[in-house]
Amino acid sequence: MAKNGSSASHARDEIRAKIFSGKNIRKEFLTLFGAEIELRQPSLGEMLDFQQMPDRKYAIAGMLIAYSFVPGTNEKVFEDTDVESILTLPFGPEMVEVSNAITRLTSVEVQVQEAKESLQPTSGG
Repeated sequence: MAKNGSSASHARDEIRAKIFSGKNIRKEFLTLFGAEIELRQPSLGEMLDFQQMPDRKYAIAGMLIAYSFVPGTNEKVFEDTDVESILTLPFGPEMVEVSNAITRLTSVEVQVQEAKESLQPTSGG
């Protein structure tokens, strides 16, 4: 009977090793305004944090900061202090591709139209 318990424990250890190995993180490479960046699949904790962001205006900027890396490294391209600079970037095909890549990596659809509208300045009069 100990053998069955030991066998089950070994199977459990193998399952856990596969799950927690980190090898299951998917990546996509894309060009953002002429610069190649690596977008990585966020962790469960990062996705939960992102989903709790109170201001959707910062959705794409927050995603770029959290998930963009210098290709082949663990160095993030952006810092938290880059939010305002990111928000001034033109919203066009590059940002749509970022949104599409994040959707592919997370299976969470970014509300591109909502983000686009929130980034546009309101008229003063």
